[in-house]
Amino acid sequence: MANNLNKINHVVVLMLENRSFDNMAGWLYDPQNPAPYDKVPRNQPFEGVSGKSLSNPVPGGGSAPLLRGSPLTNPEPDPGEEFDHISLQVYGQTLAPNPLPPVAPMNGFVADYAAVIADYNKKHKLNKSKTNPAAIMGCYTPDQVPVTSALANNYAISDYWFASVPSQTWPNRSFAHAATSSGRVNNNNPGSSIPVRNNTTTIFNLMQKAGLGWRVYYDAENVLSLTLIAQDQLVQYHKTNFSYMGQFYKDAAKPGGLPAYSFIEPRFLLNHNDQHPGGLLNESVGKGEQLISDVYNALLKSPDWNEILFIVTYDEHGGCYDHVAPPTTASPPDPGAPAGQEGFTFNRFGVRVCTLLISPLIEPGTIFRADKTSPPFDHASIIKTITNRWGLSSLTQRDAAAQDVGNILTLSTPRSRKSIPDITLPHAMAAAAAVATDANEPLSDFQRDFVAAAAERLVPFKKALVQAPEPKTVGEASALLKARAQSFKFVM
Repeated sequence: MANNLNKINHVVVLMLENRSFDNMAGWLYDPQNPAPYDKVPRNQPFEGVSGKSLSNPVPGGGSAPLLRGSPLTNPEPDPGEEFDHISLQVYGQTLAPNPLPPVAPMNGFVADYAAVIADYNKKHKLNKSKTNPAAIMGCYTPDQVPVTSALANNYAISDYWFASVPSQTWPNRSFAHAATSSGRVNNNNPGSSIPVRNNTTTIFNLMQKAGLGWRVYYDAENVLSLTLIAQDQLVQYHKTNFSYMGQFYKDAAKPGGLPAYSFIEPRFLLNHNDQHPGGLLNESVGKGEQLISDVYNALLKSPDWNEILFIVTYDEHGGCYDHVAPPTTASPPDPGAPAGQEGFTFNRFGVRVCTLLISPLIEPGTIFRADKTSPPFDHASIIKTITNRWGLSSLTQRDAAAQDVGNILTLSTPRSRKSIPDITLPHAMAAAAAVATDANEPLSDFQRDFVAAAAERLVPFKKALVQAPEPKTVGEASALLKARAQSFKFVM
């Protein structure tokens, strides 16, 4: 099989939030779908949900079946994401049993979501959720996520790409940047409201040392980049290598304008387009589809299109249902290190997430997995792809053991732009996605973590800190960060 990784001069990664593979793409190839999503291309293996009888037990008796389709605001409220929640979702009990069963039953999603809703209602007695816990079994059809589906059908999708850690945003994004979370499993230490930062070498540091260009692009509404907030060794580059999304579109339009590696963060707060669950009025899924479309079309029009590899993925599954058991063959990133938070030894992956590869060197309708001699793809595979492309060293044992995605680049001659159909969000969905509706929504746990960590990261840049009340809504949080950044004159 041809491997044309050496023809790629620009890797672009967009990492979204908290959706499982089944939730976003489980129904992608099903006979009930209209063409071209009714048949698996070229009769490749595809581990979707079509033709399977899937369900989860309901607390108190009975079962909840897999659902075909789901409102774009689901699941609301936000499902459980911490290590113990995912243990319940995957193994059917709060703490993973020891020894682990040979195959995780994936039978605790409804039970865990029922507990999350009950806890939510205790905290919101005047505005209780009426959500049925069975809603967590809802998975989108191709027409509901038309950009994701079209990109999968015209390029490549992996049905065996897993989150690196069976837990939350901070550790999984650390694996995407550093191939380790330095023993952290949850965002926060017990009793702390501020996520733990990772102080270790990242792929960006390796590229900097090798004289290779890199840049993190993020939405101005975020005020600070999550990557900058979470990775201590990148603070020194905050003036030179972090830019708003407006700069990304300018860079993509210029010959050689994009660096060797671009990492894109979605909008996490006001009018968020990260696709993170939560927010009764905010169609984050549709907004995320619009973002994917915007980035893709900017790259498609780029003078350097033939040299670009665009990767779209999710940091974790965020409590959304998936039926495939996470493998227990993960390479611990730091052999010999003591067990990490929650006693976890990093020997198993998190739940599957939807990952797309887009390049004119990819045959349309490709479904890809790691070869049988390698661990399955996870976020460390992004690092492995970059280190293999530019001859850099590994960061940890996790990325050293990972497989790069070069084998998916099988076409020696780039496909013509004229052969690629138009891939944009339909007008009605685009109009709905453009509406900002969430200023008065309560903060999700992730948004609360982001605001707390961003506010703390701003503190060292000003001696006197004017304390402000803890924000309760998305609008209040956005206003607080903007005011604080202005006060501290922090250069973005």
